[in-house]
Amino acid sequence: MELLEAYHWPGNVRELENVIERAVALEPGNVIQADSLPRELRGGQGGRSDLDVVLRDSGIDLESHLEDLRRRYMAEAMERARGVQTRAAEILGMTFRSFRYFAKKYGLTRGEMASVGDPASTGASDCDLAEIDSAGGA
Repeated sequence: MELLEAYHWPGNVRELENVIERAVALEPGNVIQADSLPRELRGGQGGRSDLDVVLRDSGIDLESHLEDLRRRYMAEAMERARGVQTRAAEILGMTFRSFRYFAKKYGLTRGEMASVGDPASTGASDCDLAEIDSAGGA
């Protein structure tokens, strides 16, 4: 709300209406997050500046950079999904299997990310339907 109030709104109400419609369409949840608002409205918030391309003359280690980028996106998705890997995978458009592989690789599982007072640190974990079926049937 603070971002909406602080913006100059050169297009007045029509621009505000367009921004709200766009944000509602982009937002997967019930509350509009700053990431769903246009960059100029956020004033550089949301870590977007980290994605500016600066290629040094000496070059870069692209594989390492992409790994770091994937790890950061996955960590953010896990935070938004409150530690639920299946939901985090959906947010990123990944299969659960792929997400689980990289989450283990990067140490992004609930036990490794849990903080004191975090509802995600209850000890419950995501599991495959096959595990549930085998436990339930005898």
